[in-house]
Amino acid sequence: MSPHAVESLTDKEHQAGAQRRPGAFSGLKRRLAWRPGERARRALRAGFWSGTGFATSQALRMGRAVVLTYVLPEAAFGVWRVLSSIQAGLQMVSDLGIGPAIIQNPRGDEREFLDTAFTLQVARGVVLWLISCLVAWPCSILLQNPQLAWLIPATALSILIGGFASTAAWTLTRRMHLRPVTILNISSEVAGAIVALVWGWLSPSVWALVAGAVAVSVANVTGSYIIAERRNGFAWETHARRALIHFAVGTLLSTATWFIASQGEGLLLADRLTKALGTDEAMKRLGVLSMALMLASTASAAASQMISQVIYPSISKAMASSSAEALGQYRKARALVLGLNLAMSLTLMLGSGLIVELLLPDKYREAGWMLRLLAVRSTFEVAQTLPSVLLMSVAKLKYAVIANCVRVVMLVVGVPLAFAANGLEGAVWGLSVLSLPTAAVFVWGLSRHYPALVRGELGVLAVLATAAAACTWPLVR
Repeated sequence: MSPHAVESLTDKEHQAGAQRRPGAFSGLKRRLAWRPGERARRALRAGFWSGTGFATSQALRMGRAVVLTYVLPEAAFGVWRVLSSIQAGLQMVSDLGIGPAIIQNPRGDEREFLDTAFTLQVARGVVLWLISCLVAWPCSILLQNPQLAWLIPATALSILIGGFASTAAWTLTRRMHLRPVTILNISSEVAGAIVALVWGWLSPSVWALVAGAVAVSVANVTGSYIIAERRNGFAWETHARRALIHFAVGTLLSTATWFIASQGEGLLLADRLTKALGTDEAMKRLGVLSMALMLASTASAAASQMISQVIYPSISKAMASSSAEALGQYRKARALVLGLNLAMSLTLMLGSGLIVELLLPDKYREAGWMLRLLAVRSTFEVAQTLPSVLLMSVAKLKYAVIANCVRVVMLVVGVPLAFAANGLEGAVWGLSVLSLPTAAVFVWGLSRHYPALVRGELGVLAVLATAAAACTWPLVR
């Protein structure tokens, strides 16, 4: 056989082999040739704007708070912590879940549905402000702070004004068009920061914080009509009302129990510290704790914003067409959130002392060890947000309610015992572990509805628990 014939035969064999099985490079070529589809591109854009909005808004809030620590007394932040807890309580025990309902409901783009949602939102805002006026005087007596009688209704003006906001922001979030929403949020924070800083400079008191909060609400409502395609009107369409109220029932139970589980700690500690130290000293210690809580919440706030604005709308849409596609998105999101969670939480836990030293005046040095412990809680709060959102996308809200009830029991029973045993330090240790048992509730929920996700979820919790234990061990010793 001639050399040319051998070469020809060899070439034919190679060609036949290539036809029988793809070469090792073909899979690589396909991966390199991958281009994101429309949904992926939309999610990437939404993720960029969500991350940009969070980073900027958080920087503005933190910058405002840090500057005000040099202007306002510590007690002002203690009083503000109480006001924030009361305001959060009013909002959460009456949360109708209007925004998530617009995102999740198939009719979320229809005019009648949006106008009915707007009507419910306005009515809720008016009722909550009237309730705040009624509870202000009793709260001022209970907490032995007469100025709360005026501060509570003034702070609740932000709820009243916010009730008149356009539903445009939720509609745009549903479509994952977050650029105008992000610009609106940043602009509102800038307005609030300017008002708070000017007021604090001219009259250093807790009223500067109240004025800043109201200014944020005014700017947000005004801007919501600028980004709206059309203005909302009042409506009471029967099917829309039923759908909104049905969704609101589960949301109301979830947020009401969440308020007691999360914001109730401020009122509980205010009461214990006041009885132990007196009003003035109690507000100072609570003010230091509130700054540690603000710094510790950066990780959970970042994850919550990204999940609510990007992941939740994406999973909700995918779930309507294919649960397999939705679960695939969930697994990818879980890996991303774990990486972000570890990066932010380890930074807060390991750098807590340096962060406090760099950002806050000397009178807040005690916030350093508080920040390290409270960052542990934020770490596990972030880990629970994603399974909670997955279960919410299929209207399984009972697990959030159960988790919050577990947390309430730990708060009401465990934190007072820890305070009695070791004062404020014991209470902060108690607060740091509140999120640990609630994680088991969401794992249980996944095991009931999506058992294939449980193994990965346990792996995430194991990684986070190892990191938290390693970072807090020096405080135990």
